[in-house]
Amino acid sequence: MPTELNPIEVSQDEVSKYSKLIRTNKYKYPLRRVVQKRKFHAFCLGTPKSGTHSVANILSNFRSYHEINDTFIIAMIYLSKAGLLSDADIKKELSMRDRYNWLEMDSSHYYGQFPQQLIETFSDAKFVLTIRDCVSWIDSWFNHQLSRDVQEKNSLYDLGRTNYYDRGFEYTKHDEPLRQHGLFPLASYFQFWAEHNNNVLTSIPKEQLLLIKTKELGSASTKLAGFLNIDSKELVTEKSHSFKAKEKLNILQQLDKSFVRDTATQYCESINNTIFPEAKIIDAIDKMFQK
Repeated sequence: MPTELNPIEVSQDEVSKYSKLIRTNKYKYPLRRVVQKRKFHAFCLGTPKSGTHSVANILSNFRSYHEINDTFIIAMIYLSKAGLLSDADIKKELSMRDRYNWLEMDSSHYYGQFPQQLIETFSDAKFVLTIRDCVSWIDSWFNHQLSRDVQEKNSLYDLGRTNYYDRGFEYTKHDEPLRQHGLFPLASYFQFWAEHNNNVLTSIPKEQLLLIKTKELGSASTKLAGFLNIDSKELVTEKSHSFKAKEKLNILQQLDKSFVRDTATQYCESINNTIFPEAKIIDAIDKMFQK
């Protein structure tokens, strides 16, 4: 049996480790600004399974990375939720980390937890929100989560899932298939989707935010290049759909259709049906349950 981790202790150790690494390399920062100038400075902060990996790969001719130092950000999110990191602390860590990594595109769904701190820290940066309609998103996320090798339950990555989806919901009788698969109650996922996207949409000024629908990633190169003020020929468009789920497990169809519709509507209707008039919740669920 693995030793039970103390999440606060592990998170503090993780943040401390990366902070120390960053501070010990700070002598490189001024030289890097001269020798390695940025053509742009951007963050991509969509939900998991919305295209953040694809955006990083499309920009692979630049200094572009997906989920760099991911355990550090997981730890920061946990400590922030626990009230152990202030906004000032978060902004300081984000600033130091940015100088250390010096990326042009820093793409990570974890950033959706800190959009306000990011825009206040990097007021001139640009932001890309990849977004998928809530019904296809949750189906894709279940496929992704359950088709992966089982991760150690007692780990920082498990803490990352807890950060997102442990929202105090009790399992209802309709959630039983999810419980059996080791997933959280359905409301947890839909509430997360709505909260994540709403945080970005309300925190980032419209003129600094580019919204890209996941299904349009393959045709968004011109729009992305224009937004970042770069030549579209420098984009690697054949990498526009990276990191697809290994298989389709049809978990959502194991649930009661009315339960899925009502839960999605309760949490996601306003954002989903505004951005995706072509994939309104009731229509998307009808289509999914016909398969």
